[in-house]
Parts: sequence; structure tokens; C-alpha cells
Amino acid sequence: DGETLSTALLQAMSLGLPILASKVAGVTDLLHQEDSYGATAINTVINFAEKTLELVYSPDQHKQAIKMGYKKVARDYSNQKMLERYLAVLTKF
Repeated sequence: DGETLSTALLQAMSLGLPILASKVAGVTDLLHQEDSYGATAINTVINFAEKTLELVYSPDQHKQAIKMGYKKVARDYSNQKMLERYLAVLTKF
């Protein structure tokens, strides 16, 4: 959780898009390699190609990626959850 967290990835996940993204700071704050939330942090071109083909040719995996990505955003980044986090920070002062 930091300033580098990718808002664009959160927005895409909330719209039901499966995520394939480079394994860089900010992205890895949100995603984990082979995470179960319908998003994958990728560190090689070959890995990117393999994961893309998996999503294209496996309708079940594609649907699961969409479902899990949306669930992660709804659970961890809802307005209520973000308000709770902000209040927790503010009450420390």
C-alpha cells in the first residue's frame, strides 16, 4: 500500500478486465506473481505471451480472472474500505 499503487489497474479490474502487467514497483504492490485475483505480474516476454494465450484460449480461466479481479477490488478497495484506512491514518495524529 503506497503512492505507487496503480489506480489504472484497480479501475480495469473493477470493470471486469483480466490483468497482465509488468512486474515493477506499484504493480507488485497490488498484484502477486500467479496471484489468485485474476491478475498476474509478469517478468519476461515469454511469460507474457504464455499468459496472454492462456486467457485467450481458456474461456474458463478468462472468466475466473475477471471474477477474482473484481472481487479483490470490491473487497480491498471499496469506498468503505478506503474510508476506514484514511480514518485509521488520521486518528494516529
